[in-house]
Amino acid sequence: MEKEMTIQDVYNKLSDEQKKIISDMIKKYNGVPNIIQILSEINQANTDDKKKFYQNALIGSLIFHIADKGKEDEKEHRYEVAMCCGGVMENPDIHYENHQIIKAKSKREAKEKYDKINNCSYYYGEVLGKVD
Repeated sequence: MEKEMTIQDVYNKLSDEQKKIISDMIKKYNGVPNIIQILSEINQANTDDKKKFYQNALIGSLIFHIADKGKEDEKEHRYEVAMCCGGVMENPDIHYENHQIIKAKSKREAKEKYDKINNCSYYYGEVLGKVD
């Protein structure tokens, strides 16, 4: 099995010029730049090499962002779900009843669990928000 590369391993493979670019960006943005700041650097780059380096930095940043998002999505959250009622002639005002906290990995899963737990057949659950 191949050893997973660390950020330090990647940094060690950079040229001195690339390390200087990173150092300058960290100083300029007072920390690790976000995706918008990297895009700004791409637009302001005065050489093709710098532009290409910033584009690669952007790709790397997006990969880390997506990987972090994936880890976040694997975690169960607590959602407030309630039955959305009303909206019909005899009961026109929409209101929410039977509020519950449902643990799930996504809003969709929380809604499905709520509907199943409460045997919803006419009015259905609606996710009102994430509690944590």
